[in-house]
Amino acid sequence: MTFDEARLLANVNARAQTLFEHGYRARWTGRHTLQIRNGRGGAYHVDTQAGTCDCPFFQKHGGRHSCKHAIGWRMLLKRQRACRCLLMLVLLKAWADLDDASNLKEAASLKDAAGFNDAAVPQLEVSHAQA
Repeated sequence: MTFDEARLLANVNARAQTLFEHGYRARWTGRHTLQIRNGRGGAYHVDTQAGTCDCPFFQKHGGRHSCKHAIGWRMLLKRQRACRCLLMLVLLKAWADLDDASNLKEAASLKDAAGFNDAAVPQLEVSHAQA
């Protein structure tokens, strides 16, 4: 392995660990297939069983190196789930504290008070199609 290849792989691995923080979101589209969408609307598909991706980087280097999507999808899903669970706990606590159930909007507004914003939690409908 050359120095340039080692530097490339270190960069890909570092970027794979921060997909969630950079606005990427994932959702299952098949038994072993994920769609990974970036914050600008672009989407790539990862076959989690084969370890392949349809992004340009993987198409260029896939025979020899993996891309950030194929490496980072597990951590991305874990972070999405953790964020979703925390948001649900905040909303449930707010719901329990309300005297009138019609004030659900007030509970939902606590999402912002808890530090969640649309950039941090743009997709809460994470589904897992696997059995």
